[in-house]
Amino acid sequence: MLYQRPILQYLGPDLGVVPPQATKGPGHADWRTKSLRRFVDAHAGKSGVNLDNIVRELKLEISGAHAARVFKQEMGIGIREYTKKRRLATAAMSLRGSARSIKEIAADLGYGSVQHFTRAFKTAFKISPSEYRALHNEAR
Repeated sequence: MLYQRPILQYLGPDLGVVPPQATKGPGHADWRTKSLRRFVDAHAGKSGVNLDNIVRELKLEISGAHAARVFKQEMGIGIREYTKKRRLATAAMSLRGSARSIKEIAADLGYGSVQHFTRAFKTAFKISPSEYRALHNEAR
């Protein structure tokens, strides 16, 4: 298996994670998928709420399981994976743009421990959060 860098695409004022399958163009996604994506993006991926509760809150009139299927079919990625990538993209942006500690960033994004955050970040970006910050501070 070849390494593929995570796909990060600038989507306006916030950083979003877009898998290649999701780039069908505006207006092509199911309205329920758009609604779920807006919810996850607005919460920077740190939603720890049950999908059934989110669907109910958004008044999508479908079950959480069906919402997950629709989301995956439209986006090409499961909603949990999308949420995880969104959290990590937000973390990367925070590491680049602020002097806040890694511990603070991890806590703000809902990670239970710095170790859990560091492990997830390193898995996604192949570099630790502190190395990522140092690399981007050198570039300035």
